[in-house]
Amino acid sequence: MPRFVEEQLARIRDDRERGAAELAEAGLRLMARACSERAEAGREAMLDEAAGLVRRLAALRPSMAPLGNWAAAFHAALRANLMDAGSMDAGVPPAGACEAVLADLLARKAALSDALIAGARPVLGRARGILTLSYSSTVERLLLEAAAPDCLVIVAESRPLLEGRKLCRNLAAAGRRVRCITDAQIGLALADADMALIGADAVLGDLAVVNKAGSLFAALAARAQGKPCHAAADTFKIDPLASSADAVFEEMAADEVWPERPEICANVYFEPVPAELIALYLTEKGPLAAARMHEEVAARREQRRAAGLDARDARPR
Repeated sequence: MPRFVEEQLARIRDDRERGAAELAEAGLRLMARACSERAEAGREAMLDEAAGLVRRLAALRPSMAPLGNWAAAFHAALRANLMDAGSMDAGVPPAGACEAVLADLLARKAALSDALIAGARPVLGRARGILTLSYSSTVERLLLEAAAPDCLVIVAESRPLLEGRKLCRNLAAAGRRVRCITDAQIGLALADADMALIGADAVLGDLAVVNKAGSLFAALAARAQGKPCHAAADTFKIDPLASSADAVFEEMAADEVWPERPEICANVYFEPVPAELIALYLTEKGPLAAARMHEEVAARREQRRAAGLDARDARPR
């Protein structure tokens, strides 16, 4: 693959600032550029490029299902566009298909996010306090647009890189009431919240939610205090064949935890939160309970099969 592709893949792999939704968009933009640059080699070469990138993106961040799901959507849409008889008869340049597919998917992604926000308002809008952790662009939008303006937002800073501080800064800049806490204070701080809200880098086949380490603590603490824990999880975050028993949870450099003693440190970034601890999945189809979410998992599995994709690693066949 071209040098710029390898460089962009490395940036996505090493990115510790952006969440799964933002990195999935970066993956889409990379696919559009890479496939466009293969246009002179013909339609099949473009599709081969797209197929290769689906495999690379799906494996790049194994805890983040949207990278593979959106990449697979790009591959399927590009194939449909390039093989459309009308487009070929009209002499539509293959390179233009990449930009058309990208624009369509980005619009679809934005509409999906808007629908998720709208559906979450009845759930979050009455809360006087919400506890969350780390940083998620989806959670940030929910807190800004679905939560009440006077709601207190309690954010655990999320060691070791303290991504939660970014969320605190952004919310405070927008005039929201914010309290930043250490991760160890989550149980204590929930006394001032009506619910916990976590993001989702993936929703597994058993409905466990994969999110930044600390999410399980927040969900357990909420359960102990009789408060709900909701997960912001659109259906592109579903990884239908993985389960809590076999999913890969990314582990980063140990020196992020303790630079002087990395040999005694562990730094697992993500963990599963079991379905029984999740009250509602906040999706673009509205707030869904477990029974309804199981239907979405089955639908995602069937969609992948219909598209000729292996559901385990999104490999085009």
